[in-house]
Amino acid sequence: MKVVLLGHALKVLQILRLPLTQSINVFFILRNLSGISILLKSLISLSSLIVLSSLILLGSLILSSMMISLSSGSTSGEFLDYHENGFSFQYPAAWTISESGDQVAGNLSLMNSCSRLDIVWMRDPGFALGSVLDQILKTYNQGEMEVVSLSKGEISVQSQNAETAELLYKFKDYRAKKHLAVWISNNSDRLFFISMSSCEEKHGQSEEAFNQILGTFRDEENKEVSLEPRSIQDDVWAIVLGDLLSSYHYKDQRALQSMSVYAEAVHTLMPDNGSYRLFSEERIRSEISETTVFRAAAVQSLLRNFGYNTSIIQKSGQIRIVVLDPSDKWQAVSLNPKEPWRMLGVLTNKSEEYQGLMYKDIGALVNDNLLKVNVSQDLDLYMQKDCDPSRYVQLKHPDQINSSWLYGLQSTLNSHNYSMKYQENIFDCSNTSQICWALLEDKDYDARLMLSYKDHPLGQHMWVVVRFPYEGKSYVAVEATNTNGNSDLMHLGKVVWDDEYYHGIMYNTSMQYSWLHPEEGMWLEPVSIS
Repeated sequence: MKVVLLGHALKVLQILRLPLTQSINVFFILRNLSGISILLKSLISLSSLIVLSSLILLGSLILSSMMISLSSGSTSGEFLDYHENGFSFQYPAAWTISESGDQVAGNLSLMNSCSRLDIVWMRDPGFALGSVLDQILKTYNQGEMEVVSLSKGEISVQSQNAETAELLYKFKDYRAKKHLAVWISNNSDRLFFISMSSCEEKHGQSEEAFNQILGTFRDEENKEVSLEPRSIQDDVWAIVLGDLLSSYHYKDQRALQSMSVYAEAVHTLMPDNGSYRLFSEERIRSEISETTVFRAAAVQSLLRNFGYNTSIIQKSGQIRIVVLDPSDKWQAVSLNPKEPWRMLGVLTNKSEEYQGLMYKDIGALVNDNLLKVNVSQDLDLYMQKDCDPSRYVQLKHPDQINSSWLYGLQSTLNSHNYSMKYQENIFDCSNTSQICWALLEDKDYDARLMLSYKDHPLGQHMWVVVRFPYEGKSYVAVEATNTNGNSDLMHLGKVVWDDEYYHGIMYNTSMQYSWLHPEEGMWLEPVSIS
């Protein structure tokens, strides 16, 4: 039975939410019911963690709203099996169990007359185990709470590494021991935290129960998937996908926050044979950033509008989009690009990006994580278009050549020269093609830029195509990078008829290409060259 006594009360309250590695001055206020206050101040450096800790000194009896019947007993003898919420373990039959939550997140308590063991589970927030454990330990070492001794270690829980801590802590003259352990399950993308405390005379039996539960613990969910990733990111499919992601940008351009973790420790002095016994309870939960959910919804909707088969992967506090290619392999898309002001995401080939919980759409992710967010179907709320995306094209030659028009095109090309020699990565095909495009557009030719890709017959190359005005769907190709043996560029370009020049990735303008590929772009307008 949980008892709350009201005659005298002291409470230490700390609430803070900090970005990674940021430090802040934290004030602790101790206030009793008579209005006497003591102000303490300390400096704490935390990860992205919200911590709430409180200490209550109890006087006269009031029963809480949740009544739990306790039975005394030891760990010797019969054990019972727990099978709920997607995991299992064995616990002493004489202990009483209570729980709340569901498979995604919840807490469970096991108690006897002087011992308590708590298990908390939630989505893996993506923090290092040691960081999570350290933040919980800080709630035992602030204000008048003090850690007297601390021993850390590591154990294995279901073949997963778990970090542990055994601490002796005190408030004034009252002392207590605590055993803690935290680990992550790769079966269900969940973090598990377990803590145990007991009265001193029963500590050995409680420790036995603690070890029994850890030794028999099994995460029985098997929801995580491992997808087969694509091996290349410079073929035509990947370039066109990347260009689509770069043709829009986020309206909210802040870097995505990691998941938030809320940690709460309640410290209580409970009456015990004319004195008090120090008792503590931890509560932890995690939350996904709403912005991450909105981005995932927007990007998935955009890609589906362009015909892509997409799903969502969640793992270790991260959400990403995965796209299925024509060979049934997957490409992961990060939703946290370095330049959110000019793109929605970047293609990534890290192996960990292809493992985790898989959802068909954003609705399934929201429901499974019990998120209270309202995702709008209006994509304009989340992103803005900057330019048209590129497209793969297969062009045709003119069926009949107009000699006069063709002569005029080649004469225009022959009448201009480049002012620089060809030099790879300094002044090469991307430069000559954009300059050639700008001049032809200025001369009223309807020109386009063409880009090759991995395994294209021309290798990695750029050139120009000009629409043939007498046949609406026909083009004439122009090689804009013609050199002699001394790297001199021969005129502006030359008309070519080879088939390999008539398929590739098309860009309408130098400005479009420059936005999608700023590392190669020249940002030219047709009037830039006369």
